[in-house]
Amino acid sequence: MSETFPSDSNLENKNDSTDTDTGFHYPEKTSVPASTEGYRALWQLLGRCVSALQVYKDGALTFGVRAGKFMDGDTQRSYSAVTGQSLTDDATNYIYLTAAGTLTKNTTGFPNPSLTPHIRLATIVCADGAYDPDPANGDLVDFRFACLFGILHGIGPATLQDQVPQLDLSGTDDTDGTGTMTIQAQDAGGNALAQRFLARAWIADAEYSEPDAQTDFSVTTGEQMREIEADADYEVISDGSGTIVMNIDAATDKTVYVMAEVDGRIWTGSVAITGN
Repeated sequence: MSETFPSDSNLENKNDSTDTDTGFHYPEKTSVPASTEGYRALWQLLGRCVSALQVYKDGALTFGVRAGKFMDGDTQRSYSAVTGQSLTDDATNYIYLTAAGTLTKNTTGFPNPSLTPHIRLATIVCADGAYDPDPANGDLVDFRFACLFGILHGIGPATLQDQVPQLDLSGTDDTDGTGTMTIQAQDAGGNALAQRFLARAWIADAEYSEPDAQTDFSVTTGEQMREIEADADYEVISDGSGTIVMNIDAATDKTVYVMAEVDGRIWTGSVAITGN
């Protein structure tokens, strides 16, 4: 889809004016270029000077994004141009790229960068089935420079997330007197960490209690490194996807609790065993 320009009257009003954001001065129409077409070319040129990942209007309620590159920590990522992306009418649309390079739009706001690393591209305010792409009118606001100029701490947000691991515990009752507890390593944003980690896992009859031995509490996914207490307490290395699965046989119908610790922090999950 081709780019939609501001109206001719809007462009005509730029005669002998200065662009607020760039300081570019539109010449008087008595000079060269002395036509609306010339102003159209100048308006487009201003965008092309800094066009990487630029959001632009290509329809009444659609937008396009130009191709570009950005840094995700130490990794350079490339984004291919897209067109015809739909907008929500009568709302402010927030447009951004995730660290993985996925174009995302919502009407609730930009996410917290420390939880969801992203590149802010633009906001577009739509009303009555339309919006004006001229930044001076406030409908399309470019946010790329908020990412270009910032304080760097020597490590990218995505990498920082990986250095703050957490655990997610999910219990399953097999309804045959046994069950499992899946322990998944995650980054600070709640995304699965596909890497090996060392955790301590123990089972008890009460949450955050000392280990209570069961008929069976053993590793089915991952590798047992150290038995602290038989059928109750182990140090385990996860598999390459950051997953540990513990088998549970409580010998009677009851709720058991599994605690897992990494880096001194403890998470807990429970499962009600039935079928004995």
